[in-house]
Amino acid sequence: MKYLIASDLHGSSSSAQFLIERFNELKCDKLILLGDLYHHSFSSNYEGAEILNKYKGKILCTKGNCDSPYDIAQSEFEM
Repeated sequence: MKYLIASDLHGSSSSAQFLIERFNELKCDKLILLGDLYHHSFSSNYEGAEILNKYKGKILCTKGNCDSPYDIAQSEFEM
């Protein structure tokens, strides 16, 4: 199995898109996210969530210190 590991996207849709492109390019089986996916002053939208939610069956994720309950609710995968 091949894993891609990332953290601290902080709501960046461009970072989420880059991550998914690498995931597909490397033909990974699972994407492991180590938190701080959405909430931060850098972002006021959840475009990154829309990108990641398309891969919900391949994501293993943990909550980060910046992830609020509202942020977590944007994810269709378990945190």
